[in-house]
Amino acid sequence: MSRCATHAYLLLCVLVQWSSETSTGRLASNNPNLQNLPRKKTVFNSELDGVNSVDVRDAFHCPPGYTFVSADYCQIEMRVLAHLSNEESLVRSFQDPSADIFVEMGRKWLKKAAHESIDDSERTRVKTVVYGTAAQASEVSM
Repeated sequence: MSRCATHAYLLLCVLVQWSSETSTGRLASNNPNLQNLPRKKTVFNSELDGVNSVDVRDAFHCPPGYTFVSADYCQIEMRVLAHLSNEESLVRSFQDPSADIFVEMGRKWLKKAAHESIDDSERTRVKTVVYGTAAQASEVSM
């Protein structure tokens, strides 16, 4: 009997496939891709209850005695680029734990004042350009 089936409270056992055969050398998961779970609640219409929302990340729990670990390199590529380039504003942004590098860069690129906000779509565009440039992506893929 599988370990998943031994726990009566466990409704679903997800056996993820991991691979390091990516173009960037990163560890990747598939079937399902656990690295691409939505951060916000997913809203859907249920024939039984009407409109519902679900936080997919709430579905992950560990059995007693185990710990679920979530780790992120926290913009490791940008940190390496900041270090290697020794670009003052990048280095300063990473030294401030409250700073968001993509918001800082967005303000600079979009010529916004320090008090002006960057919305989610602007931040996403900045991330796409930054990581696309770091990975040498083509203009079409960005």
